[in-house]
Amino acid sequence: MALFSRKKQAVGLDIGHGAVKAVHVVPKGKELAIKQMVVLDAHQEGILDEEELRSSMLAWLGENGLRNRPFTVGIPQFLATTQVSDFPPGVKDEELQDMVSFETSQLGGLSDESFSSDYHVMEPKFGRSNPVLIGVCRQSVIDERMGRLTRDGVNVVDLGMNGLAVANAFYYLHPAAIEDDRPSILMDIGDEGTTLLVVAGGQVLFAGSLMFGASRYTEVLASQLGCDEAQADRRKREFILDPEMEENPLHAVTAQLESEMRNAIEHWRSAEKEELADLLFGQIWLTGGGAALGGLADCLGRFFGCEAVVFGPPDAETGESMPALSAALGLALQSMEAARVSVSLAPLSLRWLRRRRRLFPFLVAAELIFIGLLAAALVRYHFHLTEEKLSLERELNELRECQTLIPKLDEQMTAMDHHERMLVPFVEKANRAQRYISTLNELHRVRGTNNFFVYVADRLSYDEQRPEPETDAGITDDNPRRRRARGALGAAMFNSAPDALGSDRNPELLDAALVKDMEQLVSMVAFGYAPYVRIGRYKALKELEERLKQGSLFKQAGPIPLPDRQGIEEQIYNSWNRFWAEKPSKGNFFPFNLDMRFAELDVNKKALSPPTPQPNDKKKKKKK
Repeated sequence: MALFSRKKQAVGLDIGHGAVKAVHVVPKGKELAIKQMVVLDAHQEGILDEEELRSSMLAWLGENGLRNRPFTVGIPQFLATTQVSDFPPGVKDEELQDMVSFETSQLGGLSDESFSSDYHVMEPKFGRSNPVLIGVCRQSVIDERMGRLTRDGVNVVDLGMNGLAVANAFYYLHPAAIEDDRPSILMDIGDEGTTLLVVAGGQVLFAGSLMFGASRYTEVLASQLGCDEAQADRRKREFILDPEMEENPLHAVTAQLESEMRNAIEHWRSAEKEELADLLFGQIWLTGGGAALGGLADCLGRFFGCEAVVFGPPDAETGESMPALSAALGLALQSMEAARVSVSLAPLSLRWLRRRRRLFPFLVAAELIFIGLLAAALVRYHFHLTEEKLSLERELNELRECQTLIPKLDEQMTAMDHHERMLVPFVEKANRAQRYISTLNELHRVRGTNNFFVYVADRLSYDEQRPEPETDAGITDDNPRRRRARGALGAAMFNSAPDALGSDRNPELLDAALVKDMEQLVSMVAFGYAPYVRIGRYKALKELEERLKQGSLFKQAGPIPLPDRQGIEEQIYNSWNRFWAEKPSKGNFFPFNLDMRFAELDVNKKALSPPTPQPNDKKKKKKK
């Protein structure tokens, strides 16, 4: 159907420093064909500078019947930036666009200028799960180029990067390379600059600009022959580089190109995935006007130890490849939507216009389908509503029945919570003896040679035995409610008998431990002695603490803080200090203490906390 047919034609326009190249591509059946390839060479036409070249371009396009054609114009690669980023697999288009926008802002750096960007999603390969090729260019560069071309009357429909255009031309001319997963180098050698691309498996992995142009050969040759650059440029096409003649000045220029290439390759390898970074290059493909220099491919192939080939679109008459037109061919393929890698740097308004034109046939088809489906959907929806009404009535009856059961379930949950809380004292108190025995066994396991412990207690019992601090008036605080028994052995929840709780006269009526406020046993304390040595005694204690922490019983072990030892430490050590004083022959020991926190507690109080009511529940109760 003609409504869905491919665009009729497109022209790729590559505007260089010394020449303007145009390639006219038209559809031929299901394939594409090159209808016309033309070059405006500044040296041959006697054009002196780039400004004069641009002013002559419009007349030249008219002479070749291309003035009113839709053009895709190339932007030099050194004016744009590319980057391959790997994003999480399965992200939606909107999320991917946001991620790419963030990466674009990172590529733009701290500059206040605005940037135009586009991206191309590639196949997951070479260690990347969702690789995306991002292209960025300053908006001022795009506006300047679009403004000039619009003033000149050129019908620009898209802007592309010359480097990616070369890659598209390469895959169009050599489709078998898409299946080759070995990395290869594409070199677009221009008059003032060179673009180096690393490709593999149909993907562009790197695009960089080299500070090298074919004009260097012209300058050296002009100096060697004693002629002007115009004559040297003509002689250069007849000259053939010899890899064996290293003393030739042109060989030194080629060595400079090799150095620039190796720097760019090293930059790519440093950021590439391991799957590709260490692989050798399969081939070097040369294109651009500078690639026509005889013997250059042989020199580079010898430098890098792989085959080097010159490629370009074939001439319709002679069949000879024309490497200078590769970028223009790739730009035309992008305009025909036949490019392997499509990254557009056109202004957003131009992109939207192109997209609307591309999607318009689908919009018409969608409207026709929608009208037919709408009629069928209305009929089906009528029957669906009838069935839905019956289903809702059944669910409403079930909900009414469930509403009567909810209060009973709430009562059962409250009772379960109450009984769980009542079990807390039994679980907490009953297991303290076992905790004490486990502590003794653990201390026996980790103690050092000749170390021994003279006091082991749970922290609650230890705190009970500590002397009460004096108040400001120097009187000990003996309030029985503050001295309630909390320890492991013989401690009770209440200090008074059950009959006293009912008596209003008993002052200890409130001396009770609430279940939710009941203190848990979280640590044990120990005091002991270790052999005294002048060097390393604290290291031995540190190793003892580490062995305790490596076990499963305690998660933390260390010395008891000084405020928690005051008053009770002297009571524990007094008798032993007298013993050492009376029997010095028993050895020289120094005291130490440990505060050991359990790794796990008997009761998880967080699990016993009642669930907080949701705001929706309160609203429902108010409505009722």
